[in-house]
Amino acid sequence: MTEVRARVAQGVLIRRREGGVDRYLGVPYAAPPVCALRWRAPELPTPWREPREALAFGPDSLQPPFPGWDGSRGAGMNEDCLYLNVWAPAEARDAPVLVVIHGGGFQLLSGAYDAFDGSRLAAEGVVVVTFNYRLGLLGFSGGSWWLRDQIAALAWVQANIAAFGGAADRVTIIGVSAGGVSVNALTISPAARGLFCQAISVSGAGGSLFTLADHPPQPALGDAPPVYASAFATGAGELPVVDGDLIPALPSQALRKGASNAARLVVVFSTGEGSLLDELDVPTDALAQALLAQTPAAERGPVTPDAQALYSHLVFRQPALALADAAADAGAPTYVADYDALPAAARGALRSAGHGAALYDILGNPNPSPAIAALAGDPQDDRHSAGFRRRVLNFVRGGPPDGADGPSWPLHAAGQPRALRIDRTGEPSIGPVLGLQDLAALRDLNRQDHTS
Repeated sequence: MTEVRARVAQGVLIRRREGGVDRYLGVPYAAPPVCALRWRAPELPTPWREPREALAFGPDSLQPPFPGWDGSRGAGMNEDCLYLNVWAPAEARDAPVLVVIHGGGFQLLSGAYDAFDGSRLAAEGVVVVTFNYRLGLLGFSGGSWWLRDQIAALAWVQANIAAFGGAADRVTIIGVSAGGVSVNALTISPAARGLFCQAISVSGAGGSLFTLADHPPQPALGDAPPVYASAFATGAGELPVVDGDLIPALPSQALRKGASNAARLVVVFSTGEGSLLDELDVPTDALAQALLAQTPAAERGPVTPDAQALYSHLVFRQPALALADAAADAGAPTYVADYDALPAAARGALRSAGHGAALYDILGNPNPSPAIAALAGDPQDDRHSAGFRRRVLNFVRGGPPDGADGPSWPLHAAGQPRALRIDRTGEPSIGPVLGLQDLAALRDLNRQDHTS
């Protein structure tokens, strides 16, 4: 192993080189947001005089436990959480950069989870960055501190990524779930202009996960940190607030007016976005009735949709298509993917590829969903994701998102949603995205697969 040094604006970082990849972990991109800095925009970190070891992840943002999700290598939880991590190819020069924004409903997870590890893509020539941001009440009370943290991290990348061999003018952002929602917000925020050139939203829906309500009020905590961040008392969770400034409008409205910070955009959703309900304590029968009441009769068809199909369609897929329509209408080259690839052991056992599945395949990491993690691996599992990963890497490098084989991924056109469709075995085809009746029918198809 070789000792590696990188000089950033705040000082010198030390990390070791292993397997052709340089790893810099737990690098502060902002001052600790504590005491007087709580619920304020992040400030630059204090410089250090002596070389600083970047050998371990920093603390995760304060958050409640999430049963079934293991894999954080963070140093516990703390309000002092604004750290980032860099995986870089050894001796990289002007390499493309992929900044990964973690999901977790704006309440959970961090950039230190194994699911977001950047080793695989760094070995393929891409500099990968993950980071933490304030969650829960610390990120949302009285302002969009979560988004200001993300903007500060991207500004740090712009100022310092050359020290790791990355090119500041070749930055792509990618996020899953709440990270995908974050990508949508960053793509339209005037404060994020110039901080990246391309965007990939995975399972990030569209305007359905934003709110026009005010920011929640700040609780009176004094200087004492809360025990953990949690959902607000309304039970609605944390939603990005359209404030007319940092987030000027709902994403589709802003994109339709040409207010995009991304020169090119990829929108990905899973066939089974509604699998998210399996990980939440949600009364699905009541939810299905409530969602069905919002569904036009013409879309219901002969198969009665259940909560999973309705939730996928109304909350994620329809809003994501509206976002892609708006971006395409405004002239931004936009690509849409309908993703259903599953590990071999999951085919027939699971209804379809779940919420966020594409992101883990893009990074080349195991899917952390309990329904997948509990299944035995198969030597052929990587094949089903390798082709899609190659397409996304080609996009990150600035080229067309096409692979060595298979059909070309067409540009999206509003009203003509010809998507790249990835089936359960990872095979690509081009066709219309699946509609509500297709999603409803998957329930019965899965039963047939499981009993055949």
